[in-house]
Amino acid sequence: MDNIALYIDLTTGGFIEPSDNVLFNNVRFTNGDISYNAGTGTISLNRAGRYSIQWWVDTLTGGSARGLQFTLASVGASYPSHLHQQNRSNKRLCDY
Repeated sequence: MDNIALYIDLTTGGFIEPSDNVLFNNVRFTNGDISYNAGTGTISLNRAGRYSIQWWVDTLTGGSARGLQFTLASVGASYPSHLHQQNRSNKRLCDY
């Protein structure tokens, strides 16, 4: 099994508009046939296979009455999270 990995994060504050991609500004680690486009926020898995995607979101507020929503998307499919806004920061770890 190949060790394909990407570790990126966003180290600046700010507001992300609904339906905008998160543009991560810090690539901490990359290994194998994977790439990240910092201009579009697109992560490309350049080889067919099964992948485990682990991610977390740390928030202070959300601008929606429905709470915070975060979605992983791929060509032809999306994988919505089940995050709920809290008054304090929250963290969730999800595997897909």
